[in-house]
Amino acid sequence: MPDKGLIATGIKLKQKTPYKSQVRNIENKINNWLGNPMAKGADAGASLSSDDAEDPIDNYRHAMSGYYTSKAIQDKTRNIPFISKGLGFLGANLLGAGHEISTIFKDERPWSVKLREAGEDMFNNLVGAATSSTPFISDEKKKEFIKYLSLNNLLPDGYGDKNVNMYFKNNK
Repeated sequence: MPDKGLIATGIKLKQKTPYKSQVRNIENKINNWLGNPMAKGADAGASLSSDDAEDPIDNYRHAMSGYYTSKAIQDKTRNIPFISKGLGFLGANLLGAGHEISTIFKDERPWSVKLREAGEDMFNNLVGAATSSTPFISDEKKKEFIKYLSLNNLLPDGYGDKNVNMYFKNNK
């Protein structure tokens, strides 16, 4: 099934191949094993949208997906002192990059736009993973920080077209 966000933004998708289906299966298994951080990130992004017709806020969605992925890896490796936060950070960024690589071939936009979008999404994922891995700060403060960055346009919009800012978010 195609990514709802890609359909909503009007991106023309290519036909799936068996290889792409296998990659998607692996991604889904990892996502499920980690407690669905992609869905949690999508829910967070949707929570900042003004109505159901509006796409989830992409930069917040990616940052929160990175946050939740990092947190899940930290939780699964919490018995390894001093290393679990680093594993969460590294794992979330590797998985985020893998996700972007797996989706970059799906649409027919120019490579310059696709690569820029992938870079913006990976940067936002990195911000979320780094925030999750920061010690001595409560989870609520970490989430508030990511929300602050998004609402104040301090993260790239995640749409790849340098000539268009897809949204200018209002504070909620």
